[in-house]
Amino acid sequence: MVRRVAAVIEPKVRATLKSLQGTRALDAAAVRWPARRSWARAVEEEKPSASSPPCDDAARHHDVESERSFDAFAARDAHADNPTSTDESTPREPRWITPLIGFLGHEEPSDDDRDDWVIRDAIPRGEPSLLAGPPKSGKTWMAADLLLSIASGTTWLGSFENTMIEPARAFGVLLEDSERRLRKRIWQLARGRGIDPRLLQDTLSITRKPFGMPDRKDMAALTGELKLWKPAVVIVDNLTRTMAGDPNATKEAAAFGRAWMKLCQDSGAAICFLHHTAKAGTDDRRKRSPADRVRGSGDFVATARNVMVIDPLEIENGEKRSIVDVFGNLDLRRESFVIGYESSDGADGRRSVRLVDCGDACDVKAEMREQRKARRSEVKESTGAARERAALYEALTVGKVTADALVKAGVGSQGTASKVLTTLRERGHLARSAAGHVLTPAGSEALRSGGVQ
Repeated sequence: MVRRVAAVIEPKVRATLKSLQGTRALDAAAVRWPARRSWARAVEEEKPSASSPPCDDAARHHDVESERSFDAFAARDAHADNPTSTDESTPREPRWITPLIGFLGHEEPSDDDRDDWVIRDAIPRGEPSLLAGPPKSGKTWMAADLLLSIASGTTWLGSFENTMIEPARAFGVLLEDSERRLRKRIWQLARGRGIDPRLLQDTLSITRKPFGMPDRKDMAALTGELKLWKPAVVIVDNLTRTMAGDPNATKEAAAFGRAWMKLCQDSGAAICFLHHTAKAGTDDRRKRSPADRVRGSGDFVATARNVMVIDPLEIENGEKRSIVDVFGNLDLRRESFVIGYESSDGADGRRSVRLVDCGDACDVKAEMREQRKARRSEVKESTGAARERAALYEALTVGKVTADALVKAGVGSQGTASKVLTTLRERGHLARSAAGHVLTPAGSEALRSGGVQ
């Protein structure tokens, strides 16, 4: 039996070795073949002589299986040692290891960072970005104004450079507000810029049709439309209405981030998502960094190349402003600024809205502190003058004035009343007496002329 196996196998092995001449597999096969011959001899020595009875059907089946096993073994070794194999598991073209020149190019990229941005410090070119903030903080206003800036080829907020120079296509998927409300905002912002939004037919597209991400069918259809229309920027309001999954689940957020990045790469567009920040008090905002305030998994911030976090500013005179903190992977010229919202009614009664750059956040905050300090000083002075008039009027009508009488009149505490009397006495408007303080001629004149300070 062993001789028959060897007689069948040997020609096939020799044919294999001949086909492998000049290849690395030849050495390995040449080493393995003698080992097989030695094994065959060892088995032959242990077998009975030729006078043994012929083998049965089971033995013949074993011979066939041995032949097949060795054929498979030889083919496997030949494939493993021959890198030029045409098996489907081995790619014909390299997928990962490619020539360096294909990556570097023949020239070094320019130092002009305008190629990195669509809107400087706001929308990076061809990469993911994020605009996050609490509800009612002005995110949708910002998104609509960014779309108009890109579609009209104008600067954003009057100071942020539009590196596209000329009008470029912008696409908005705005799912938060109603269609009527969105239309009014676009008209108001366009009127504030002095343009007719109907003239942006070729460069601006806005829809309220949602899509799922990372839903394969939606992604394939959306990628196809973006490749066909070729927008420079896509703004989606908002992330949670688009994401298919739990924003707090790391695995699902990572899948969303991969689809987000792939959509940018396949379409060539900058994809900006609007998102919410976690609810927090004023003190908590000061302690937590802008990145930590973004709601959900940290994969959203990690995927975005540029992140803007917006917070409303508390203005005492009712003026609406928002502070924007910017951070990311690109070089920034401004890391924090304040947006103002200006509105006015035209002769036709139509409202115009403009978003303006109010300056760097540090400067605006310092100015606001000075204004609050001045207002507090004015209130303090007016309150002090009112107290002094009350004290002089008490001395005029009653003939004297005491600290207890001022407390009963609602001037303030005992200490405040004593300070008012001391101040008026030092100015010569009151004079001390045994019964209290009495009005002097200078005090009467000050009361009559309204010259009480």
